[in-house]
Amino acid sequence: MNVRIINNRCEDIGGSCVLMNGTWQGLLEGNTFIRSGAMVEPSLSVNRGSGAWFFRSKHIVAQYNSAYGSRGHNDSAGMHVDYANENILVQYNFSHDNEGYGTEILGKNKNIIWRFNISAGDGTRRTNVERPEGGKSKFPGKTIFVSDFSVPKRIQSREIFIYNNSYLITSGSDPQVEFNGEQVQLYNNLFVVEAGARLAKKLNISWLQGESLDMRGNAFVGNISPSFIRFDSQPFVTQLTFNG
Repeated sequence: MNVRIINNRCEDIGGSCVLMNGTWQGLLEGNTFIRSGAMVEPSLSVNRGSGAWFFRSKHIVAQYNSAYGSRGHNDSAGMHVDYANENILVQYNFSHDNEGYGTEILGKNKNIIWRFNISAGDGTRRTNVERPEGGKSKFPGKTIFVSDFSVPKRIQSREIFIYNNSYLITSGSDPQVEFNGEQVQLYNNLFVVEAGARLAKKLNISWLQGESLDMRGNAFVGNISPSFIRFDSQPFVTQLTFNG
């Protein structure tokens, strides 16, 4: 109860830096996570790891953190919401160059808010590619990944709110998008795809009952799947130019 993790720096530790497991009322603020899960020290690495993640916890705020360079055959986002959480607020964070996911929310969660975050160059992992630890990648990178994964059985999350975030998809990457939940809202986000990249060529939207995805007011720039844009009831499709 009342766990506070503030102003720490984790670098090259071979796995995740912070796991809030069974935490009631937690604050994760002002931390920096660098190369979580990377094989800088192979003997210590578990070959996966988001900078921070939340598991079976309630009433958590994660804000003003930065995470970059996460590597691994699974997960490996800047931060992610694992399964069986409730009332999690992720806001004002910056993640970049994490090969797993930009936004990752797994199953059996309730009332997850992901807002005012910036994701740049996340979700670059490709399948069937040789990995430094051996074997090949099985789990593709995704810009947004809302999954029903939980144990012992898969259960969809509900009341997922993803809004006012900025996602930059960098050149050479091809991240997927997946929504598998109930009452998922995707509002007022910005998706910018650089030249030589594309977004949501593979798109998975699933539901079992009720409303799955309420998507509106998002802005789309660059090579983005028309199938993804069509789910938006009020899309804003444009091009950006920068003058120095």
